[in-house]
Amino acid sequence: MEAFFCTVIETGIERGAFRKVDPKTPCWNLINTGLGFAMVTLNLSPFETFNVEDAIEFILRGLSC
Repeated sequence: MEAFFCTVIETGIERGAFRKVDPKTPCWNLINTGLGFAMVTLNLSPFETFNVEDAIEFILRGLSC
């Protein structure tokens, strides 16, 4: 998963869509968001106020130029 997300982020940086950052930091933010969401939703009743798409969008906006 790390290699996949790092490649996506590196490609975004090369194309000018994302600012220059160490790709591992946002990569692991995305992975942790997905893992956390999966763990919680598998073990607890669904959250009424948490939207995983919004969380991912928040991370990607932080990368935007």
